[in-house]
Amino acid sequence: MRRLAGAALIALVIGPCGVLLRAEFPQRDAVLSAAFVFNFAKYTDWPNLADDAPIVACVFRDDAMAAALSDTVRGQKIDEHSINVRISKDQDGLRLCHLLFVGAADTRPSQSALAAISALPVLTVSDSAGFARAGGIIEMYVEDGRIHFAINVTAIERSGLHLSPRLLNLARIVRGPHAP
Repeated sequence: MRRLAGAALIALVIGPCGVLLRAEFPQRDAVLSAAFVFNFAKYTDWPNLADDAPIVACVFRDDAMAAALSDTVRGQKIDEHSINVRISKDQDGLRLCHLLFVGAADTRPSQSALAAISALPVLTVSDSAGFARAGGIIEMYVEDGRIHFAINVTAIERSGLHLSPRLLNLARIVRGPHAP
């Protein structure tokens, strides 16, 4: 059953065109990563998000990912919410984000960025090794040539976000730490 659900999520992510995965994220396909991030957002509920408010997706210091995510979400909505993509060059303004992607190249800044927003309803996603264990919510990683993801349930609880059980069932579950 879990394999069938996994195949369904991957089909939703890559659509009918199919995409070959690269072996390592440093050479990741930003378009594929952006599709995963968009789908993570589709399975997330933000508390107290006004009906007419857009979902603000911030990308921390990764121009390629910001461009790919902008292209991916152009014209899309999640539960009637439009999606606005912003690139963040520093930590100012991260509190205004609903989703934050931190690329693997920014491991040190991600720690301080996580600490600043850890108790806020911000879905944090990265392809940086150890991101989920360090207090991030979703970490994408490659195993056997395929993209997988880990979800830190302690970080979800701390943020007040609600992730779909369908998404949780497909993830490797991580717990802790209590503070990034």
